[in-house]
Amino acid sequence: MIDVKEEIVKQLKLQLNNFFVSVNFYYIVSCVDEAYQQCMESISKLNDKHLKNNEGLSEFSIYHSGCWAVYLYYLSNLLGEYGGGGIVCRAGILS
Repeated sequence: MIDVKEEIVKQLKLQLNNFFVSVNFYYIVSCVDEAYQQCMESISKLNDKHLKNNEGLSEFSIYHSGCWAVYLYYLSNLLGEYGGGGIVCRAGILS
């Protein structure tokens, strides 16, 4: 079974490579764990049956659009914190 964080990185690569010619994943991958933790903290407070496993525990899914949107929010927020908000373009992450 593929690890959730590996699945996140794989999905990010697929999506970003569709929009940008060149993507430097160094900073992005360095924020994956922290964004995941923040996302899990948020979704654990929700009472959404689609985000719970059979035992009733919160479960992350890249296929749940609300969950993925929350994750992308936290990831983009973390990337924006690098260097005061402009590091994504200045560091050459996306071009």
